[in-house]
Amino acid sequence: MNTTLIFVGIVVFSFALGNFITRFASRYVVLSGAEYLLVGLLLGPHVGLGVFGQAQLGMLEPVVSLLLGLAGFLVGIRAKTFLVNPERVLLGFGSALATVLVFAAAFLPILDRTLGSSGGAAGFEVNEPLFTLGGYSFELYFTSENLWLSLAMGAAACVASATWVSSFKRLFGARGPVTTLIECSAHASQIVALLVLGFVLATLRATSEVNPWGLSIAEWDMAAVLGSVACGLLFSLFIGHEQATSKVFVASVGLVTFAAGAGSALGISPLFVNLIAGLTVAFTSSHAKRLHEELDRLQHPLLVLLMIFAGARWAMPENPWLWALPVFYAALRYVVRRIATRAVALASGDAALSVPRLGDGLMGQGTLAIAVGIEVAVRFPKHDSLVLTTVLFGTLLNDLWSRGALRSLLADAGELDVRPASETQSEGH
Repeated sequence: MNTTLIFVGIVVFSFALGNFITRFASRYVVLSGAEYLLVGLLLGPHVGLGVFGQAQLGMLEPVVSLLLGLAGFLVGIRAKTFLVNPERVLLGFGSALATVLVFAAAFLPILDRTLGSSGGAAGFEVNEPLFTLGGYSFELYFTSENLWLSLAMGAAACVASATWVSSFKRLFGARGPVTTLIECSAHASQIVALLVLGFVLATLRATSEVNPWGLSIAEWDMAAVLGSVACGLLFSLFIGHEQATSKVFVASVGLVTFAAGAGSALGISPLFVNLIAGLTVAFTSSHAKRLHEELDRLQHPLLVLLMIFAGARWAMPENPWLWALPVFYAALRYVVRRIATRAVALASGDAALSVPRLGDGLMGQGTLAIAVGIEVAVRFPKHDSLVLTTVLFGTLLNDLWSRGALRSLLADAGELDVRPASETQSEGH
């Protein structure tokens, strides 16, 4: 049967099944997209019924690139709405960058122990003796491949979702310094994650054997950024003064498709290219606000499709010890996120942020973490089982309790009204 027809049928079935599950199960449990991951597992070639074989998944790679590009563009186009509070944004960038670095440093020895060294592979090795204690010699050792992979996993762990914050603001009128910090930090973490991922993949491309132009790392990074900015400027150039919403929407889809294709062809992340393109459109185009409103409607379909593809791509890890990595991922992220968020809040000197468990508001990860996991699995195909097992199941573990943690935090901060926002607004009027 035609692959396209199979794909359309699966999407329709998945939406119907997801709506059915949501209708009857959401009153008892908080759903985080695991139902769509299960659909992908059942349909994939590794675990389930084999409706999607390796050949079909290969044919649908352009669709995956488009979805990843759309996820990156959504992050970029939203940036202008939260950059109005630069102090909170800087705190968010600081905590996000600290999360990436500390998580990568903690994850690197795990990868070295699990994966070992790829003998003869392009790249470099670091083997520096540190000190001797009690007859034991301690040294710093890692390979470049494991370094890039640990940084990419750190980018996935850095991601925090602002979905629950927006939901509490809409339903319960949540507002105040803690709410603002959590929302700004979540958006900032998404930008930091995609920037780190993009620069890591550009560096990997520059240091690999397949480097046809012989560009250095700095030249690859510069070319990636300038090419992405050019994509965003092309949108503003070609759309002109067009006001029809449908035409603006189609033009934005064309931009995302072109940028995602360019990112995939160059071996640089479609997430990164479309992030920069979205940022460019957000700050240069008069259509940015309208695009933001229109593209936000695609958030749920994007989650559905990415979870299906992630489940179909996932393979059972051969090493049973790899099942411990999602637990380690969730536990390490919990510790690092709480410490980093608390540290930047104390450094700010703002007494309004001196609430306990401040990092609990950033535990949810959502769609973008799944997108980063898929991208890393695509760029590191030898380790796709390790990456997807860690990121997928680690993200689901985080999302299961993140809503309750955020609600407790905002309630303790006195910023959560237990009455619906509509009732509060009517009293104000």
